[in-house]
Amino acid sequence: MRISWFSCCLLLLWAITVSAQENSGAILDTNFYVAGVTDWKGNLTVQVLTADAFDELKKAVALDNRALNYAYQNMRSDWKTKYSTPTPTDPKPKVPPFPLKRPPPKIFHFYAKLPTSEAAEQKKTELEERETARQKRDESTKEKALAQLPEKQQDATAEKASSQSDLLEKLVAEIKDVKLSLETGNDPVRKQDRTQANGSKNGHKLVTVHQGPRLGDIGGDMFKTGPLVEDGPLKKPSK
Repeated sequence: MRISWFSCCLLLLWAITVSAQENSGAILDTNFYVAGVTDWKGNLTVQVLTADAFDELKKAVALDNRALNYAYQNMRSDWKTKYSTPTPTDPKPKVPPFPLKRPPPKIFHFYAKLPTSEAAEQKKTELEERETARQKRDESTKEKALAQLPEKQQDATAEKASSQSDLLEKLVAEIKDVKLSLETGNDPVRKQDRTQANGSKNGHKLVTVHQGPRLGDIGGDMFKTGPLVEDGPLKKPSK
């Protein structure tokens, strides 16, 4: 019985060792991953990554795309607020269309899993050369199309492209702020967006603000009501 018990212990120890080695082998991935990510303009950047960095990059791309939706909404809200504010000469201003089209989401590309960094770097170089050639073709096509336009249209097209570039830079900065809000658990939507979401059909929340007593006034129970209390007559509360 002692021999049998000892043999069972050895078998059990062997099984535990093999299981630990198998689990360790499943967790430890020494391969090199070749992956690429398109930016907000559609241009591709290729990287050689470890297994852990590969997983982190996928998560980062997903977070960027989630932040894009909120950031774009915030910028459109800023635009609407800027151009919808009534003035004495234009009490009901018409808001022009937001000039920046929503950029395409980032796309994560997985190309290869290779055993050596040398092989991975070679694959990366091939992909980078292909992407460089593609960008040159696209740029050449745009230049030829621009050259066929009249001079005034060329100037207008160049001005529009410059404006789009500036707006895209602002959007990228907004995306960074939104990502920080998402990572810290804060609301990524700006305050005026939440107000408009809870407001009336015209996009404004009707609120009432009571006026405090002024110098020489007896009461101070006057109040003003209207869209965002920007306008609306002073009234006495009805009894």
